[in-house]
Amino acid sequence: MDKKETKRQVSEMLDGGRSKTETFKAFSGGALKDKALAYLIGSRPDPNLIERHAGKIKILLGLTYVQALIGLVGGYLLGLTISSGFAIGLGLFAGGVPLLFAWGFYRNAAHAYTVYVMLSISQMPRMFKEYADDPIGTVVG
Repeated sequence: MDKKETKRQVSEMLDGGRSKTETFKAFSGGALKDKALAYLIGSRPDPNLIERHAGKIKILLGLTYVQALIGLVGGYLLGLTISSGFAIGLGLFAGGVPLLFAWGFYRNAAHAYTVYVMLSISQMPRMFKEYADDPIGTVVG
């Protein structure tokens, strides 16, 4: 059995309701390496969890759309200080990146959540840099 056939059968088994552990044991040591198989099975969204957290996903999508709008306007205004062409490009970039994350959230792609969390954690120290100067404004911001 080749890799494409293995991926198709894994998808069918998971869609059929078999557990991820059973699926991994059934295909372990086959055409796909165990690491690739584990990634394929682990990154597949669980329909029960998607249904249970549907409201939270919608809130996250809404916040990401607002962030994209703010990025679009902020990038455009920042780019106007250089030139009108640069303003359009920077606005589209600053508004487009959050929309890529929103697309990943909508598709329930594990990559999107992982990258978003890593970027958020890396920015945490900068968020509280000016906390001593203006604590209320920093918390609100």
